[in-house]
Amino acid sequence: MRGIAALMVVLFHLKGRLPDNISQFLINGRGGVDIFFVISGFIIYFITQDSKELNPKTFFIKRAFRILPLYWFVFIISIFLFFRHLDLTSVIKGFFLFHRNYQAPAPEFDISIVAVAWTLTYELYFYVIFLLCSLLTKRFRGRVTSLALLSLPVIFQVYYNGKFSLSSTVSAHVSGNGFLSQAVHIVSNTMIYEFVIGIAFCKLYLFFRGKTLPIRVWRAFFVVATILSFSIFFHDIKLWFGLHGRHSGNISSAFGFSGFMYMAVPFALMFIFYELSEFKRNLSPLMFLGNISFSLYLCHWFVNRLFTDYMPDFNGTSSFFVVLVLSFLMAYACHMFIERPGVKLIRRTHSGHVLN
Repeated sequence: MRGIAALMVVLFHLKGRLPDNISQFLINGRGGVDIFFVISGFIIYFITQDSKELNPKTFFIKRAFRILPLYWFVFIISIFLFFRHLDLTSVIKGFFLFHRNYQAPAPEFDISIVAVAWTLTYELYFYVIFLLCSLLTKRFRGRVTSLALLSLPVIFQVYYNGKFSLSSTVSAHVSGNGFLSQAVHIVSNTMIYEFVIGIAFCKLYLFFRGKTLPIRVWRAFFVVATILSFSIFFHDIKLWFGLHGRHSGNISSAFGFSGFMYMAVPFALMFIFYELSEFKRNLSPLMFLGNISFSLYLCHWFVNRLFTDYMPDFNGTSSFFVVLVLSFLMAYACHMFIERPGVKLIRRTHSGHVLN
């Protein structure tokens, strides 16, 4: 699921290299980000069934080694290749995963120096909130974390804005670009609700995994979720609901929020039902894609930017395939020589199980 989410984002960012009649089918690929957030909620709740994973030092070192070495590698080489004239303040902010401008529209806040890394800031704040809530109560960590994540946008938006909006383009109106502004803007944005969905799905999965429902029931659910997921991806779902003339954008606009939460839900359910259906689990291509997913997420931006800056006249369908192949090659190399050594180092120094 993580691999497919990464590939969706890659195709979305490279669609400009394809003819318009093809690229239009990839516009919903940006929903891969929302799927990533749901996965994070699921995995973090799942692995912390083991109380050793909730040791603060172990928890943060594992998360940091999963994200920061590769991010810093791409960040540093990007500065030298693409951003030679950045001021020191911008470099320091980018190094510590600050967005460029917290007075810009949410949820990207004028993105980051490494453009796709704007999502990592949300991930880190989720980790902090989850751990704090887990230290209060391990048993009810999912409920307490969900309550905090659901409440924070409401509290901060009502306090600073005078009203609450479900739209992910809205956050609390706080001045400045420092750490306090960053924290308030991030936790007041409803994209953090997607982590709650992941936690809820994990609790449901753990509940149903112990039940003896007929396999054909789960397989029927899997088929329905699969059809719905791909239908949403390749078509504008607003047409299904007769909303075409009344609302612009996707169906989320009709219900008062923006983004692709509505697409992340059936995609996540599709994989949960697949697991419960007891199909063959070790699908090598998808396992490979999942293993390199984080590297692919960061590296495809770097490769695409490299061609955009240094070979601007190299466009068209051929450039799409060249950039795609090189992105996979770079992602594989980064996974083998940066990600895996970091994971092995942590496993030697901190006993535990799966790293998110």
